[in-house]
Amino acid sequence: MAVIRCAIDGELELATLKLRGNISVPRRALQKLGDNRNPSDTDIKSRMGAAMAIELAWAVLEPLISASFDIESHEVDAVKQKITEIVL
Repeated sequence: MAVIRCAIDGELELATLKLRGNISVPRRALQKLGDNRNPSDTDIKSRMGAAMAIELAWAVLEPLISASFDIESHEVDAVKQKITEIVL
């Protein structure tokens, strides 16, 4: 949520601190995906961008998403798993 708030406020220096410190989970995942597959750089970046957008949206909007689609608390993990399958 803090990174999202920084990005919304235009504080990209702070929002990208982990990227510059080389401790970013998305960057490590991008590297691993690139090492394990042979798609184009654009394909890898697009897939990771979509996954990150969904993850960030879920972090902020999960209550609204759940209410919109009547997702019960016991269904959340299954829904998240299906979303992962769709993205990948």
